[in-house]
Amino acid sequence: MGVGGIRVDYTDGGGLQHTFSKYIATTFDASVFLAGDGTTIVLNTATPVGSNNNAGQAIRAFLKCLEFVAPTGTVIRSLSADWRDTGGPGVVDATATFNWSGFTPGGGTAGYGPFPTGFAAFKARANDSHRPGWIRFYTTGSILYGNPTFFDPTDIDAGFGDWLEDLTTFSGGNVGYAVWSGYTNVDGSWEGFGPYVINNGRIGAKNG
Repeated sequence: MGVGGIRVDYTDGGGLQHTFSKYIATTFDASVFLAGDGTTIVLNTATPVGSNNNAGQAIRAFLKCLEFVAPTGTVIRSLSADWRDTGGPGVVDATATFNWSGFTPGGGTAGYGPFPTGFAAFKARANDSHRPGWIRFYTTGSILYGNPTFFDPTDIDAGFGDWLEDLTTFSGGNVGYAVWSGYTNVDGSWEGFGPYVINNGRIGAKNG
């Protein structure tokens, strides 16, 4: 079993830079996991399918979720993926980069609250160690601040929940999210996450 990584670097509407990265346990080889929708991930015509089975589909699902919560002015900087056969996060055997088109954030105008960065987050845990894992969407937009601490994804838009399901549900050789229990490549092992709970999430603010 290999472990693939996905990474999205973006700048939000307030000009702050953020990175989304996750590791995915997979029974695929590098060529299959690192596949996408072609040279370019086309976002404006994409429809949710309820799962992801390669790096390109997982990245697309994150970008589609981000469109709902990110304010106008949010810019994607780079999309990439990697894959390792053995070892920890630093032992990379293959890499891929993706182009994209049609990214249209619809979360309103960029605006700061009392804290500079807001986020929507969904929590999971590592099965054995109970280490927490999160899917977070960072944004300086004020759209999230009007919600209570817990919110239903449909409070943002019905389509947000559909794309979140694409990001949290796996098919084909993709088994689930994974976390490395050690530091870099030393004294660690890959551990799986339990399912992400996507019917409710948390919102908050990152101070700094």
